[in-house]
Amino acid sequence: MADPIRPRDLFNHARLLLLVGDTRIQLPFPQETTVTRRRAVSSAYYALFHAITLASASLFAPSDDSRYELVRWYRHGDLKRVTAWIHGGSPPEGLEHNVGALRADERVRTISASFQRLSKAREDADYNHTAAFDQNYALDLVGMAKRAADLVEAPAFADSAGGRQFLGLLALRARGGGS
Repeated sequence: MADPIRPRDLFNHARLLLLVGDTRIQLPFPQETTVTRRRAVSSAYYALFHAITLASASLFAPSDDSRYELVRWYRHGDLKRVTAWIHGGSPPEGLEHNVGALRADERVRTISASFQRLSKAREDADYNHTAAFDQNYALDLVGMAKRAADLVEAPAFADSAGGRQFLGLLALRARGGGS
């Protein structure tokens, strides 16, 4: 298999981009710029996206190779939609009870809120030329993404009822279910 995308590698990339502007660190890179802060925010979003999709795929696929094939089903809009339901949006008919239970799980709420915020920030970083990304804001977003990914990747999360339900709902949505 080719070298797969690993969330930890994306976090390391995001942090490295933001460290470039730190004068105490001597790296063979140009000074940190608006572009590097935007790339760091985008990398942090993608790291969380991949952490969530890999965790969801692990419910159904026993090996890394099969998980990496399975995550191709997941679309950004599906995760955005499901996390919006949990973050306060209206779920589709028939899923109100499930989403209500997920809203009661603090970890699921944190992951969903982080994904929502990072999704908006990534869209701004990639497409909104007037959006401002100072060093502290970018660092906050990278830290938020890392904390949310840590929650998703914790064995206790995948083994919990809320974690399994959240990851399963994402998989259902990725396959076109859960309108």
